Amino acid sequence: MKLKYLIPVFLVGLFVISVCMFEFYRGRMFFRNAAIAQTKQIYEILIATRQWNAMLGWVYAPVSEDNRPNPYLNVPNRDVRTEDGVLLTMINPAYMTRQIGDIISRRVNLKIKLTGTEPLRPENAPEPWESKALESFFMGEGEYIDWAGVNGSYSIRYAAPLFVTPECLQCHAGYSTGEILGALTIVRNLDVAKQKFFEKDMWTAFLTAFFGMLGVLVIYRYQKKLEKTEAVLAEKVNELKIEIGRREESEAAAVKQTRLNNMAEILRSIAHHWRQPMNAFCASLQHLQDTYSLDKEDNELVDNTLASIVELSDTIDNFTKVFARTEKSAVFDLCEALMETSEIYAPYLREKSIRMTIRRGLDTTTPESLVLAGPVYDCSIFSDCSYGCLDGKTMRVKGDVGEFRHLISFLITNSIESILERKLREKRILYHVDIEYFRTEGYYCIRIADNGTGIKDEDFGRLFEPYFSTKGCGSGRGLGLYLAADIAVKCFGGSVTAEKVSEGASFIIKLRG
Repeated sequence: MKLKYLIPVFLVGLFVISVCMFEFYRGRMFFRNAAIAQTKQIYEILIATRQWNAMLGWVYAPVSEDNRPNPYLNVPNRDVRTEDGVLLTMINPAYMTRQIGDIISRRVNLKIKLTGTEPLRPENAPEPWESKALESFFMGEGEYIDWAGVNGSYSIRYAAPLFVTPECLQCHAGYSTGEILGALTIVRNLDVAKQKFFEKDMWTAFLTAFFGMLGVLVIYRYQKKLEKTEAVLAEKVNELKIEIGRREESEAAAVKQTRLNNMAEILRSIAHHWRQPMNAFCASLQHLQDTYSLDKEDNELVDNTLASIVELSDTIDNFTKVFARTEKSAVFDLCEALMETSEIYAPYLREKSIRMTIRRGLDTTTPESLVLAGPVYDCSIFSDCSYGCLDGKTMRVKGDVGEFRHLISFLITNSIESILERKLREKRILYHVDIEYFRTEGYYCIRIADNGTGIKDEDFGRLFEPYFSTKGCGSGRGLGLYLAADIAVKCFGGSVTAEKVSEGASFIIKLRG
């Protein structure tokens, strides 16, 4: 599942977890606040009973097994008898508080204690936490709260100060009214209350988690459905793009073929109209030669003129062949097709002083050597411009010779344009276009090299992209190399690649043999 679809699920899950954690926190704080409030109520009730006792000037109660005379109360008339002979003992606020605490501790899990720094009763000596509470009271604090967990039991420990009243001075001499006499501490076990609150929080968290996970599941299912829909849509878009690409290729091929057919028809029409005056001119020359006795120089002039007319006629034929179509299954001679295509450029190359050579290389050439860096030929051995084919041998290639001519024409034209661009800057250099063909491992290979402007390193990766040109603005449309590579792949099952050389550019054509 994609990340963008998981993000909503993750956010909702995080929200549910946050809500559950908040509920636990809120329940814990509510439980603690409730426990503190209830403990304070107990404290206030005890203080109220102490005030009642003090307001009455202490009280008497019959002596019994549970109400023994207070040995720490040294006051006159502590014990008295009634007229009926009943023994009564005085109960001061402290003694009453201890008795109430004993009764409560037997009924509920609650411990009430009076403590101080100098207690009269040894059992009222402060525990460590009570000592901290007393210290905080002397520092000005109004109460002390501590939460204790011992042996799996959870309790609240509460302490509040007791101040000296006039009634207290009867037993606690040396104090002044308003001073801190000690503290009243309450230790309350909260296990039962905590269990109830915990069960309530668990149900709240469970319901929150249940509905939250239900929402997460619904969102997840929706996101999965959305992802599948997007995948189907993306697949349809890809199919549409492929179909559009196929149609564009078909339309481009149709347009290309239409243009080639139109060009071939135009060239045939031109050739037809040119041959009529050329034939008449040749007939006139032959009639002149046959009718009149010409000297040697005149005969040579007529012969040269006739040869030029024949060469012009052959050039027209070659131009027509470049744009002519043949059957895909046709077999043609590679060297012959190279020569016929290259001859079209012969007059122009001679005019621009550009040397072209066509030669056959060794068939033992390995594929690795096709991309080796370095010069293809050392052109300094040629003292003048030349044109010709060396060591021509039969190499039969199966395919459309017209498409082969297009392929070669694109690369030769590319080399000539590169040379002419460099020639504008450097005049005194022997410019050349060298073509070498050979066979290697089931492929017919043709290398076309020149010493033109060359190829920049950053342009190698884009040479065969459509509409990409290394020439200046207005000097090229960027389709020559693209069309050449397209023909090599689709018509001959091969390829066109560029190789780095020390000077100029070099292209390797590989055709399936």
